[in-house]
Amino acid sequence: HLCKEKNLSYTTIQGRIKRGMTLEESILQGEYGEYVGRYNLTILKRDNELSSKKAYLYFVRVFLDDDWKYKIGITTRTTQQRLKGTNYKLLFEFSSNLLRCYENEQLLLEKYKNKKDHTKREQYFEGYTEILNLE
Repeated sequence: HLCKEKNLSYTTIQGRIKRGMTLEESILQGEYGEYVGRYNLTILKRDNELSSKKAYLYFVRVFLDDDWKYKIGITTRTTQQRLKGTNYKLLFEFSSNLLRCYENEQLLLEKYKNKKDHTKREQYFEGYTEILNLE
């Protein structure tokens, strides 16, 4: 009933809540809110098995839309598996548990938040907020 009243998709709200958002946060984002990635601190803190899973934090130079950009990301697969089919050059990779990789990723994204490329590129990556314009 609430989704219909707010003109929001039920599956959008349901997905956001599964990723750790509150109902209120999910609604406030609207139908096309900024995607915040697959993992967040709420999910990782409540799921010890997931947070201790082996993961990789990577920094790559990636070719998107006829231009070179930079991407910071985390994956529980290898970086090569995560970026399969993408034209990229690996610049840095760190392996640890998922929680530690997530925390370090967030520190880096905060440090370079003024360099975010706000072009939505869902056809390439789900975490488009991790793409940076760097010289």
